[in-house]
Amino acid sequence: MALPELARRLANLRLVTDPPPYQLNQVLRGPRHLLVEFDTLATATHEERADASRERVMRR
Repeated sequence: MALPELARRLANLRLVTDPPPYQLNQVLRGPRHLLVEFDTLATATHEERADASRERVMRR
């Protein structure tokens, strides 16, 4: 849930190195790290924070 929100809020999100460095391990596959750059950070509006708060309460 956090990744889509980060992608929405970080303007012009891009990889620093493309492709990222991968682990040389047969058990754990995937990038060793994922460095990104972005131009600006959009903050959540009051309504978005209120909606998120209501969702957390309803899940309990």
